[in-house]
Amino acid sequence: MKIEIPTDTIIDARADLDNDAKQILKVIYLASPALEEAIAHGVTPTEVIYSVEQLRQAGFVEIVSRQDKTGETRYELRPRANLVGSNRQAHRQKIRRRRR
Repeated sequence: MKIEIPTDTIIDARADLDNDAKQILKVIYLASPALEEAIAHGVTPTEVIYSVEQLRQAGFVEIVSRQDKTGETRYELRPRANLVGSNRQAHRQKIRRRRR
């Protein structure tokens, strides 16, 4: 599925980024495997970019780089590792309090 990169997004309003950086962020945000399913349910690429940018700014996801088998660098979004651990800790503490 070919998706046209929107030009009227929350990222385009950022003055601290040049046009190349804005395009790169949009491509990373739109590279999600769940994008096709979201679009099938009526979500626009602009809405996807807005949502992912909000999650990134809030610290829930981060952009990480990795090298694939050919040595090419790939960028992807991942949940922040420290959030996963802290959520587990909070859940365990809640269970312990209930047992008391």
